[in-house]
Amino acid sequence: MTPGSLAATLRRLEDERAEADSRYNDALTALDRALARVPSLPQPPAEYDDSQLPALNDTWDLPSASGAAGLKGRIARLVWRVVAPAIERQRTFNSRVVDHLNRNVAAHREAQAALRDLLSVLRDQFAALGTLQTHLIQFAQQITPYVDTIAAWARRHRSSMRLSTRCRGMRQSAGNRSRLPERGSSSASARSSRRVKRQTRSFERLPRQRSRRR
Repeated sequence: MTPGSLAATLRRLEDERAEADSRYNDALTALDRALARVPSLPQPPAEYDDSQLPALNDTWDLPSASGAAGLKGRIARLVWRVVAPAIERQRTFNSRVVDHLNRNVAAHREAQAALRDLLSVLRDQFAALGTLQTHLIQFAQQITPYVDTIAAWARRHRSSMRLSTRCRGMRQSAGNRSRLPERGSSSASARSSRRVKRQTRSFERLPRQRSRRR
């Protein structure tokens, strides 16, 4: 790779990293703005008021026709024949209203209790959701520092490995150089030993050659 192509590659990688950092920061800002706020929930309604039910149960019925005798009784029966249909309809209406109120007391109380519990659960859930979103944003904010830390550690690791490799090579080279004189001295001693042996053999042959000449 030529120096020009290496510089172009480094510039391209730097531009890609800057673009990725920009996209990440934009996404983190959007996530922060999308954080849901806990809504203001209403208070549970008041308990069902059934304080008037006993009085309604005692007073819903209307009087019937009078059984008095004499002139007063005849007049009352005459009037009753006129108003009896209306009074009967009113009695029927009162009976149905009181019956309806009595049968719905339990339903109103259960609905009020259920609404109170529901509001309490919603408050807890919204609070938990807010806590989760806060932790999520904090986690996202730690991604870049964590990646930078890993990258720095990788660079230091590569540098230490290169330094270790260089030190190991230097030790091996120093060891090889230290062994070279030993090899040289051993070869020199071997040559000297062979030279001594040859000279010894030649000295041994001299007396034999002289004796043969005589």
